Amino acid sequence: MGIKGLNKVIRKLAPHIIKEKHIDHYSHSKIAIDSSILIYKYRHGSNHSDNSHVIGFMQKVCFYLRNGIVPIFVFDGKPPNEKQTILDKRSNQKLKIQEKINSLRLLLQSPLREYHTIQENDDSILEKLHKLNKQLVTVTKQHKHDCKYLLKLLGIPVLEAYGEAEATCAELQKTNLVQYTFTEDSDALTFGSPVVIRGANKNDIVTEISLSDILSEFNITYDNFIDFCILCGCDYTTTIPKLGPLTSLNLIQQHKTIENILNTLPDKYKIPDDFNFESARQLFKNKVILPQDINLVIGEIQQENIEKFLVDEKKIEKIQFQFLIKKYKKSLCEFNKIYYEPSFISPNNKTGWKFE
Repeated sequence: MGIKGLNKVIRKLAPHIIKEKHIDHYSHSKIAIDSSILIYKYRHGSNHSDNSHVIGFMQKVCFYLRNGIVPIFVFDGKPPNEKQTILDKRSNQKLKIQEKINSLRLLLQSPLREYHTIQENDDSILEKLHKLNKQLVTVTKQHKHDCKYLLKLLGIPVLEAYGEAEATCAELQKTNLVQYTFTEDSDALTFGSPVVIRGANKNDIVTEISLSDILSEFNITYDNFIDFCILCGCDYTTTIPKLGPLTSLNLIQQHKTIENILNTLPDKYKIPDDFNFESARQLFKNKVILPQDINLVIGEIQQENIEKFLVDEKKIEKIQFQFLIKKYKKSLCEFNKIYYEPSFISPNNKTGWKFE
């Protein structure tokens, strides 16, 4: 989910620190990718076709390689106990959506729909069903296994975090194992990622934001920023009702910590009993343990095994498989020219500068 309202506050108060750059700006670098969100994205954008996640990941790999970037795909491990409340809430929301879908399906099957007045509403019912189905995105353990197995067969670095993927991405960056974190979740900044990039439009433009720029513009420390994010709303505790992001920032700038704010907060703000800000704060500050034997080098493709996986197991058409493998090998060739030949200018490079 990220931090509620953080991006809006930045756009309102300091839009100039959100920088747009072409993806080739990041050539010759390693990027840690928050991968769990990608699975949901590919499942959501393809009417839940059986192999949307697999094809989506393969295309994403090609995107990075042909721009001279080493992608390191990081997957979520076990979520912290503090996240269980939000996970339960999401499950309940899915159940409610499913109930609405079932009700609409029953309505379509009703004998009454033969009447003209009901028949006229069929299109609107189908439209509602379509919208609800779009909201009901299911990602299973098998989907996650498919993506990780595909990446390993391709020789692409894969890490499974012990906890949250964003926290592991941040730790990889803080220890200089990677240069950037790619995620759609703003809490990567709260975990301490120095530079976060997100999105990639049709023109391959991404947005970049630096944690140091945020701290400088808001005139706060990293510890202050963590408390600000907790007040805005995160995955690990509830929020204080009626206390919005802008007010939260003003209070943090004045009082520095949540403890100080609570001592001066007007009576109109009621502090929930489950506002466990201290445990949330600790989660953001905890030292992240990285997986052992980290290998961030692109390896050899396992041609025979990947064909068995995609064609025999996933039932992808042979002609589509051949197209995907050809595209991957071409992307890998472009990667090798850019990454291991620093003076080479990629054909994708829109800036014209060399890597030296």
